[in-house]
Amino acid sequence: MKLIVLLVGAVLVFAGCEEEVTVIDRSQYSDGHIFSFEKGAAIPDRLVSYVEAEYVKKYRLANPQTERSDIEIIAALPRRLLELNLYLREKNPGTLIDNTRFLLPAGGAAVDLGEFVNEGKGIFYIEWDHNFEAYDIEPADLRVFFVSNNHRFAIGNQEYGTGCGKYFEITNFYKTQIDKFGYEVAAADKRYLGQLLGTFYFVVINTSGVYVAATSFLDTRYPKVHCLPPQLGGAYN
Repeated sequence: MKLIVLLVGAVLVFAGCEEEVTVIDRSQYSDGHIFSFEKGAAIPDRLVSYVEAEYVKKYRLANPQTERSDIEIIAALPRRLLELNLYLREKNPGTLIDNTRFLLPAGGAAVDLGEFVNEGKGIFYIEWDHNFEAYDIEPADLRVFFVSNNHRFAIGNQEYGTGCGKYFEITNFYKTQIDKFGYEVAAADKRYLGQLLGTFYFVVINTSGVYVAATSFLDTRYPKVHCLPPQLGGAYN
């Protein structure tokens, strides 16, 4: 049974399957090129404010006798970078150049989908994995956000895309769908541009500090769809 959530404009278009989680053999995946983030890319102020406020609440619950002010707590906030792995997996043969894995550096990286997605039809999946055990953090503490970087565009009588600089918390969708089944996106009519162009932020907040990683998606073949010009940083590999 398909769970399809169509949110146009101020909302994302997400799709996932309600079925048993399948173990996927990624041993034959190709290694993909990744890039440092675009110059000037930064965590949005709204997300920074959320992170700081949540950390202060957790800190005060764990240290009820503290005399520190909020400003002092935030100034001493430990910040650490998470390492994630990213995968592109095709559902329909020929949708991708190849099934591809990306070993992302601490903090994350940017991916040019133009190197991996064929023009035409078909479905493919975006998947991440994260080794929380290496950081001694709980999966329940993970929060996931998306900030869009795509102009809305028309396909027939329907409008696709999320707009420029739209901010969404997608934690529930990530944990119940993406983390189990992958994020299903469509190559047909370039629909994936409206679903993926932007940055996904992965944030863990606990009493030991804040852990952050991000993945940015762009497609340099279609610069006019981007709100901000697709300018990649230096190549990692």
